[in-house]
Amino acid sequence: MQCCDMKYSDIRKLDVIDKDGDKVGSVMDCVFDCRNNKIELKQFIIGGGMVEELLESLGARPDVDPLCDLDHIDSINDVIRLNVGRDSLKNAIEAGSIPEGYRKFSDISKIKVVDSDDLEVGNVIDVWFDKDSKMWLVLGGGFLEEILEKIKAQPDIDLLVPPEIIECVDEKTIKLTRTRFQLESTCEDEYDKFKRQVAGGKPSDDARYPSLRLGTGHSRGLV
Repeated sequence: MQCCDMKYSDIRKLDVIDKDGDKVGSVMDCVFDCRNNKIELKQFIIGGGMVEELLESLGARPDVDPLCDLDHIDSINDVIRLNVGRDSLKNAIEAGSIPEGYRKFSDISKIKVVDSDDLEVGNVIDVWFDKDSKMWLVLGGGFLEEILEKIKAQPDIDLLVPPEIIECVDEKTIKLTRTRFQLESTCEDEYDKFKRQVAGGKPSDDARYPSLRLGTGHSRGLV
């Protein structure tokens, strides 16, 4: 599966089409493997339309949310196309369909992100897949907003965290290997590089999402 230059927020709500051309539903959540102190995308939960969800909530039809593994996906563009039929998909509601240690994005977004000193940094507001389909966490929160204000960066900049600076993941926190000071310093360095790049007229090869990459020590023109 390739998710190049896409955010989860782009993928969410995309129609999902099975191998027979029938619409299964649309993406309503995604599931990550959070074991071994890593966060890796593994599954998508597919929901029906508003009418179907209402009927399920009223008990007028069975509560079925198809669960799509990554190897079921043929392509992701304006729609998500599967290489299997709807009947072969598991039901996310059934016990055991989502393995132990896996978590939904809707749950991860409520977990605090802390620095190496256990000071709160923010929370995960999205995930982004770069040109190589590498997944980055998109962070938001008061401390991060303070950094952007301090360096006078535009307010709609994304702050990206690569998986290699995640130290551990538990039920309450996602802990990074960087201190607040290091994160702030990286933001300042990355933003300075961007301003020099703009002044020099150098084009960005990844300009789709204005962002600062935290913890990498280098920039590819994303701010």
